[in-house]
Amino acid sequence: MTKHVVVYALLAAAALLSACQPAEEPVTPDVPKTDSIWDNPTQLPVAREDQIAFLSVYATPEQLLAQGDDDEACAWLWMHEAFPDALFLPFGQIKEHTLDSLRVLFWLRDVETDNIADVTTLPEPAVAAAGEIAEWYKNGGNIILWGHAVLYIETLGRLPEGTYTSSKHDWVCSCGPGRLDLGHWLMSVQLFPGGKFKKDHSTHPLFKDISIYTDNNIRGFMVKGPGWSEDHNCVFFNYPSEITGRSWQAEICYTLLKDYYGIIPLATWDSQISWVSQLNVYELKRGNTEYHGRAICVGNGGCEFSMKNYRQVGTDAEGHPIYETSADLSAHPQNNCYQDNILLMARNAVNYMRNGNE
Repeated sequence: MTKHVVVYALLAAAALLSACQPAEEPVTPDVPKTDSIWDNPTQLPVAREDQIAFLSVYATPEQLLAQGDDDEACAWLWMHEAFPDALFLPFGQIKEHTLDSLRVLFWLRDVETDNIADVTTLPEPAVAAAGEIAEWYKNGGNIILWGHAVLYIETLGRLPEGTYTSSKHDWVCSCGPGRLDLGHWLMSVQLFPGGKFKKDHSTHPLFKDISIYTDNNIRGFMVKGPGWSEDHNCVFFNYPSEITGRSWQAEICYTLLKDYYGIIPLATWDSQISWVSQLNVYELKRGNTEYHGRAICVGNGGCEFSMKNYRQVGTDAEGHPIYETSADLSAHPQNNCYQDNILLMARNAVNYMRNGNE
């Protein structure tokens, strides 16, 4: 199961109409003094309580744009525009005190090799920096992990190593080149387990100013429209019931998950609202842990930062179309008619993590 879609005629029609105090100087890492259109974005600033950094395995923004994945590159272009003071911070430059001035870290990772082992094998610079980031996170730093980067929450120790891939529950992950998909993808922000109780997260700061569709059972919004879909879900199921020992349709399962474990399932695929099961888009608060910071994990395959351009270039021996794709590198990619929802959710995530209540 890689995607669950509910297409409502009224929803699709309506959606397409609307969518189709300076502190002490921190210790500054050694950074090569090279000219850059990004105004030395790896130069750490005077400490500020709301400082943001964009994490990357690449040494410079230019290298990311030239060699990196299109979603990762577009995420940086968007962040540089939306938050001009945000730093570009390579994992390889993180050492003791590097993170002292930072409030929020953002990492988006997107793997397109069609090899799941490449998803579960994190880049060496990210692994090497995990000790410093984990300590910063324990001391109150906040991190946003997007796409395949959600697995990093294990490397940081907030979830046990191997949680995503454990055979005790189900994991859905894909990392292929994608395909043409003409559907509309709906993400629910409300749980309605067994029709017994509702947990509505539509007022969470992550979804601020996003138009919410509702019917008797579902509250949610569109994340992806027709186009070239990579379908890179990285989500897992049944873990809440496993760790709480309670039925996934019992309210106590949700309550224990949230209050004791500090895990809040903010959004799921619309087909998953009947259980406290799928960790798709979720928040990690302290719970019964030593992590005083917070994390937002977005493993939803519909939350692409950029859908590729595509064109048919021929047909195969069986008459099936062959497509050629190219990157749409922009702070505001155009191929997803619901892209504004994705960028708004990302902005909300940064503001929420930076300010705590926005």
